[in-house]
Amino acid sequence: MQIVGYILAGGKATRMQEKDKGLVSFNDQPLIQPTLNHIKPWVDLLAINCNRNHDIYKKLSDKIVPDLNKNFEGPLAGIAAGMNAFADKSALLIATCDSPLLPPDFAQRLIAQHRLTPDSIVLAETQEKIHPLHGIYPVSFANSINDALAQGQRGVFRWLKNQPVKLVVFNGPDYWFSNANTLKEITTLENINAAS
Repeated sequence: MQIVGYILAGGKATRMQEKDKGLVSFNDQPLIQPTLNHIKPWVDLLAINCNRNHDIYKKLSDKIVPDLNKNFEGPLAGIAAGMNAFADKSALLIATCDSPLLPPDFAQRLIAQHRLTPDSIVLAETQEKIHPLHGIYPVSFANSINDALAQGQRGVFRWLKNQPVKLVVFNGPDYWFSNANTLKEITTLENINAAS
């Protein structure tokens, strides 16, 4: 059972002045770095889904995976690209590049559930809120995702409605899965990190 750590960093970041969000500074390191640190010890391979600055991201991971086209079609397209690139692996452990304060046991708890239910998608949940971009996606769902994209479907939640999903509940502070969409939000998360 080979699991690939797969970080989504392929968006346009329109609310961050179209800066490459994963590379914006967070506590004097790239914003993506804390997520990489969380996941790397628990996976067989670490990959980043990115659509620019490939040379920089190559230095941070074992492999980079651009979207299958250059239309910035969103996270579902990024997941599809990962499944295409790692069709010989069992699953992708997915997280976003802009959530630097994940729970300390994020990866291991998702992996433990995946081992119990390998044919289901495993997603994190906090306070009844599901986090579709923080979970484990078996590569066996590749055809279903590709079909959805071919039909013009881009929403992850919409696609998930028809899939088997298991939830792992994380009880803790609200900021664990907070994502930084603006430079102001990065500053807020830096302050939380410094105080915690």
